[in-house]
Amino acid sequence: MLENADSPGESRVADPMAATPEFVSGETFRYLGRGYRLRVSTGTADAKFKAAPTVRLRGPWLEVAVPRAADVRAALVGWYRARAAAYLPAALAPWTRRLGVTPRDVRITEPRARWGSCSEGSLQLNWRIIQAPRIVIDYVAAHEATHLVHPNHSRAFWSTLGARMPDYDARKARLRVLGPSLIW
Repeated sequence: MLENADSPGESRVADPMAATPEFVSGETFRYLGRGYRLRVSTGTADAKFKAAPTVRLRGPWLEVAVPRAADVRAALVGWYRARAAAYLPAALAPWTRRLGVTPRDVRITEPRARWGSCSEGSLQLNWRIIQAPRIVIDYVAAHEATHLVHPNHSRAFWSTLGARMPDYDARKARLRVLGPSLIW
């Protein structure tokens, strides 16, 4: 088993979900921090495949029905993006209320190197964060909402964030460890 150490004398088992996915049945994908096993159904003769690809959660399974195996990733990305578009603005709302700010708009994006960004009052949130636990999603939401008050990472920014989320540094550290497994 692979191990990874954050400091001398400390070891932890490497995250099994950090490997590059192949999008085949049996792999595990996260949604809101929980792991779901992928169950893929493919085929073109069956009537259920004549419509658009479908993705749904059923118990411990993330079920994907697609015409071809090559369509699994695209179906999953579409499903995650739709879930992120519904969930993330609602997760952002309590933080903007607490700060007394309103974003000009909120967009769900797909940058490979950022979880969120703020530009001229508009917030962009990476759909991939929907895979993380809620406390990590809340950190990203609070962080980006705070940028509506302080558009930089100044002391005032961190002070404002810390006043509303005292454990932000632990959440940030958790995102740093978990983050690479969310990029696929």
